[in-house]
Amino acid sequence: MAMTERGMTLAVAVTTSQALGPTCPQPSTHLHSDYRRTLADLPWATTPVPLHLRVRRFWCAPPSCRRQTFTARVPQVAAHDARATTRMTALQPSTGRALGGAAGARPWARQGVSGSRKTLLRRGRSLPTPAAPRPCAIGLDDWAKRKGHTSGTIVVALDRRCPVERLEDRTAETVAAWLQTHPEVTMVARERAAA
Repeated sequence: MAMTERGMTLAVAVTTSQALGPTCPQPSTHLHSDYRRTLADLPWATTPVPLHLRVRRFWCAPPSCRRQTFTARVPQVAAHDARATTRMTALQPSTGRALGGAAGARPWARQGVSGSRKTLLRRGRSLPTPAAPRPCAIGLDDWAKRKGHTSGTIVVALDRRCPVERLEDRTAETVAAWLQTHPEVTMVARERAAA
């Protein structure tokens, strides 16, 4: 650990004696060399903490392997091609989704973490979309695939005001079959169509 004018630097070395290659099923113990990666980590108070990680490179065990050397992976610390630690990249997506790009980058900058608004947005988009709750009140209406030729039925969640499903036709049987598969629906608002 060293203190500089730019922050606190942590030097960490991976000392494993063997590693498993990304394409080879057999672990290797033949050390080739090592190299240093610099990773951004979460700040300590408002002090930036870059992490200097020394990683070992190994020779592939089978001589027939196309990849002659490989680097020992440390997924608990960082992904193999990442510039930031796993714990930092785990916090950024939620900030990006909650605050957006520029507004999310400002609090990170105040804490001494460099990162652009585009990085926050990209990591926010990587989060899976949360499952929407099942609608209890729906509205039914027609929708046209092609004006005057083919129509279907659209099901809209009234509490969220967003489409839930598009049914292929306008028949009562199709709507009844859909309602049987969705017993949570307790209220239906519909137009006054004959079907």
